[in-house]
Amino acid sequence: MTSKDYVSIPHREMKSPLYPGQVFATPWVGDNPTLAQRRGYMKAFYGWMSPQAGLDEFFARTRVICERVTAERLVKLGWSEVPLEYFEYTVDKRVWNGFWFGLEIRPIWPWPSKPSLTVGPGEAYSPTFARLRETILAAERDEAAEILLTLAKVKDE
Repeated sequence: MTSKDYVSIPHREMKSPLYPGQVFATPWVGDNPTLAQRRGYMKAFYGWMSPQAGLDEFFARTRVICERVTAERLVKLGWSEVPLEYFEYTVDKRVWNGFWFGLEIRPIWPWPSKPSLTVGPGEAYSPTFARLRETILAAERDEAAEILLTLAKVKDE
């Protein structure tokens, strides 16, 4: 199945295999929810669509992977810091899309408005991105050092 072999529909139109004939009843959190509201809503929807056993663990593991992938892409683009809200929004969107990967019918990401890339008073940069960025850059430095060492050994031979 390629990425074009699926249909996207609003999440409220999805049919749960666990609850046939029922609609998703969790109240809508709005177009610009807080991080906690958005994640709570996402988890409620995942729980409505899939078996509960292991869902929290799957959600947590998926989030860690998506944080890493998001950080790698932003580092590759040259970002040195990222607003907290923007980073977490991007991670959540990646988690959402990844959760439905491989299905023929997938719910559309329900929050299309991205947070601002500017950090205003009382807002912060993402400490998760900062930590991952340092890990990624350290790995790149280690790889570059190893390449230089290998080249030096080849030159000496």
